Amino acid sequence: MQPSILTVLATYKCTAACKECCFECSPQVQGRIPLDRILGYIEEACDTVPTLRLVVFSGGECFLLGKDLDAAVACASRRGKLTRTVTNGYWAHSPEAARKRIGALKEAGLGELNISTGDDHQEFVPFERVVNGAIAGAELGLTTLIVVEGFENSRFTIYDALAHPRLKSFRETHPNGHLLQIMRNIWMPFHQERELRHTDEIYRKPERIPLLGGCDNVLHNMVVTPDEHLASCCGLTMEHIPEMKLGKLGEHSIAELVSRGLDDFLKRWIWLDGPDAVLWFARQKDPRVPYPEKNVHPCEACAQFYLNPLAREAVRDHWREIADDVLLRYELKVRMLARRDPADGGRAAAQPSADPAASRVGHG
Repeated sequence: MQPSILTVLATYKCTAACKECCFECSPQVQGRIPLDRILGYIEEACDTVPTLRLVVFSGGECFLLGKDLDAAVACASRRGKLTRTVTNGYWAHSPEAARKRIGALKEAGLGELNISTGDDHQEFVPFERVVNGAIAGAELGLTTLIVVEGFENSRFTIYDALAHPRLKSFRETHPNGHLLQIMRNIWMPFHQERELRHTDEIYRKPERIPLLGGCDNVLHNMVVTPDEHLASCCGLTMEHIPEMKLGKLGEHSIAELVSRGLDDFLKRWIWLDGPDAVLWFARQKDPRVPYPEKNVHPCEACAQFYLNPLAREAVRDHWREIADDVLLRYELKVRMLARRDPADGGRAAAQPSADPAASRVGHG
């Protein structure tokens, strides 16, 4: 199993400063990866990761890269990769400005545009700009997605987006209306003093949302961070978990760092069963490990495991009890995915080291 996505986080500088931003982005954050190194990482990944299919540009606010973003998209597109940008849409201050900006990216080879919005985002970016950008993207033939922050007590909801007159008319009458999609994404709280309520969709009552299931990010998504490390996921709590960073680019090749991630037993287990299963296993071995009642996102469970010394110690002491089962199911899943799509996944399913230190459980 090899990664299929390269995410480039060239900067954490952003035009917004959302209260619950997972990377704590803001206009005050300085620094970015120079263009020559961005292009070099894309080229190296294309050369050394044969299963790479998609290059994502996010941040921070990737549109702050200006023409460098166009150049990076063009580089990935020339290498035959799908491309996506994730943005807050600040640049779409009019329909004309939106068409001009997206037109340049479309010419560079951009295939998908994602725009984030919601209560936190709209303190900095009016929703009309999101509408301008999304319509411009779909008009030009891009797969376009508006992602609305999701929590029960939000002022702005997915239903407000769906009912917006311009979006509703475009989706119902324009030939490219099917290209513009709107979805809700769970907005995870990072500050204890703020309550973001989430309600179970079936029973309509506050309760723990079921989180069991493999993580689609870890191992599949290799991430170039603004400090030029390669990380093995782009999850919401990535910057809070040192083990998610595999090593410094420039000091190690991408191929070496990818191999290091694939050789990690714990990450294989998270990819297979999800962090909730790991946290539950730790609690079975040590009842002192708390099992949170109100988690709403798998990334919460991941951080709660990695940042809890008792949980890490429990898994480090008992991982051999489930190693054969996990590795067997891992191999079976990899082979199943490889048969379903030979171009994806099943190339590097070698057994990880039997040394528990190889999983980096309990190591900083």
